[in-house]
Amino acid sequence: ARIAQRNQRLDVRIQSRIPPVNVDARRIKQILINLLSNANKFAPDGGLIILAARANKGGGATIAVVDQGVGMTAEDILVAMSPFGQVQSHLSRTQEGTGLGLPIARGLARQHGGELYLESEVGAGTSAVLTLPGPDGRLDKAAGGGERRRPRKVVHSSKELGA
Repeated sequence: ARIAQRNQRLDVRIQSRIPPVNVDARRIKQILINLLSNANKFAPDGGLIILAARANKGGGATIAVVDQGVGMTAEDILVAMSPFGQVQSHLSRTQEGTGLGLPIARGLARQHGGELYLESEVGAGTSAVLTLPGPDGRLDKAAGGGERRRPRKVVHSSKELGA
């Protein structure tokens, strides 16, 4: 409903063969609600939000929520991922929040043996990427699982998303 209120479009791109992953569905739903809520807050009216999911090489799944919003610097990402951290910008502070959505989502991802990281570019948007492990409990390092990553250009195309 919030996406429709702002005339945003949600483009869902799910790869056809995603293996089953052992997760607490309620917790994964909370992660996705947090990520989609952020995308809705920071994407422009009439903007595009992409939700993509694909299998990763570790036998698990990678889920991305991508927006075309204001974006963040590397320093902003560190703030946003810390508890009660809110990025202060004339572009981004039009929406209120507690600053807990991303840290909670990261904590829930880690409880599943996964990881959550952000990639962003100021003025181009943000990609929030959740990686979940395969049956052996290991993450696909190529998908960013478990690594501290420096932000890079936002992923926008279906080819880049693997969907």
